[in-house]
Amino acid sequence: MVKKLFLFLVVAGAVAVFAPQASQAATGGDYPACGVNSAGQVGWQSQSDQICNPTYQHNICYEGLVPCGKQVWFDSTWDSSKGRCAGDSRVLSSALLHCQLCHFFIMANNIINFLFVSILPIITVFMLVLAGVFFYFAGGKPGFVGRGREILKMVVIGLFLIYGAFMIVGFFLTIIGSANVEPIKDVFKNGRIFSVKCAVELPKDFPAEPGSATP
Repeated sequence: MVKKLFLFLVVAGAVAVFAPQASQAATGGDYPACGVNSAGQVGWQSQSDQICNPTYQHNICYEGLVPCGKQVWFDSTWDSSKGRCAGDSRVLSSALLHCQLCHFFIMANNIINFLFVSILPIITVFMLVLAGVFFYFAGGKPGFVGRGREILKMVVIGLFLIYGAFMIVGFFLTIIGSANVEPIKDVFKNGRIFSVKCAVELPKDFPAEPGSATP
């Protein structure tokens, strides 16, 4: 009875510590979009290669898991450490950016990166703490030692399989030119490991309203 009560208190304490961090982990992201030229046409430099003329290229930033169907930020990048779109020159659109096919892949990539960068590390730390508790209070009891080892084994194997599969798929997409790898130093800042290369076309009548940025 005492052991069960102790384990319950450990689990409850860990949930109390890590749950707020998981719930407060803001989600969002950014992606390239190609605007229109003076002739009213999308300013592609090479549409087949999804390359936009730098003159008409914008970086669109959004907050939340869904990257479209709402107002978005122009010329802004997602800062995961601050949990918002950042940039001194960012401008909030005055109209909704309707969803395109590319947005589906962008959203899927954002959800996967959110799980791998923000959620799984917290779960891993919790499991390691739980294993450490079993080892610390084992007191020579084989049952506690065995449970601690089993937890460590599951964590190592689970991380290897999950991140291994994710990295293999990500590098394959990078090789065929469908994704980019984030620099290691920017993984937690941008909240992603890979970013999908799928340029969005901005509608010809899509406006932006200057001066609507918020601090």
